[in-house]
Amino acid sequence: MTTQPAPGAPVPAPSVPVPLPGGSWSLGDLEVSRLGYGAMQLAGPWVMGPPADHDRALAVLREAVALGITHIDTSDYYGPYVVNDLIREALHPYPDGLHLATKVGARRGPDKSWPPALSRTELITTFGVARGTLREAIRLLEAEAMVETSRGTAGVRVRAPDVSAVSRLAGFLLQYEGATLGELYSALLAIEPAAVEQLARERSAAAIAELGTLVDELGGTPTADPNYAVRSSRLHERITELGGGKALGLFARIAYDLIRARAREIDRAGHAHRDNNALHLEVLALVREGRAAEAGARWRAHLEESASRLGEEARRAVIDLYGS
Repeated sequence: MTTQPAPGAPVPAPSVPVPLPGGSWSLGDLEVSRLGYGAMQLAGPWVMGPPADHDRALAVLREAVALGITHIDTSDYYGPYVVNDLIREALHPYPDGLHLATKVGARRGPDKSWPPALSRTELITTFGVARGTLREAIRLLEAEAMVETSRGTAGVRVRAPDVSAVSRLAGFLLQYEGATLGELYSALLAIEPAAVEQLARERSAAAIAELGTLVDELGGTPTADPNYAVRSSRLHERITELGGGKALGLFARIAYDLIRARAREIDRAGHAHRDNNALHLEVLALVREGRAAEAGARWRAHLEESASRLGEEARRAVIDLYGS
């Protein structure tokens, strides 16, 4: 019998990858770990409501991925919606090779029951649309890269939209307006230090713990690792969202998606990422101690230094379609 840790107990650091039982296997056209993770029980009792310990639920998901598990089973009726939200919070932006398997059509009763799943006809009736309308909606979403479907004997696989669907269009508009990469950094300079200061004023234990995990993950990633840029961006994005709210967080995600697209070109020209782990730890300590002005000033200096390293790249368009 396992004993559940008390809510608020220290969250263990993520483990290092280990050989998983069964190795990997083919799931359609995907190669996944034979051992997956079923996220159903991350919700509250009877798979309803939030978990007793939110931070530990996030830590479990991160631990599963850190151990090398590459597919997670979930559904919107776990909670309902609670487990999907936890997965998004813990793991987005999702690492390459991670796959989420889900189900649709089931229902939950107010008494925590599991009524029979909706049939295709019931789904169409429930949402008040005709079958042709649904097909046309999916076609339009595919055309805009909002979803990706794969039809076959295994059914339909849908990839949830990520920020790249928005940043791609935003990048086109920014290029049309003549915006440069330097201007994008200037916009981030206007919001990120303020978000850091707000985090230091609030001193939320949950926010500080999450940022601590992200700093540790980034610090343990070699700068030459392709995941370094993704994890670095994730830290900046979460700082902005935790300190400035979801709207500014979305802007930061769009901005860093565009910056990563340009960085891939810079990397091919021999650019190397700088190890900023000491700086991240310093700012995290200032936030934890509530020293808002110092934390914001230190983060601003960090962003200004990063922008200064762009050199001539700062004058280039956000998305350069024409190689100019």
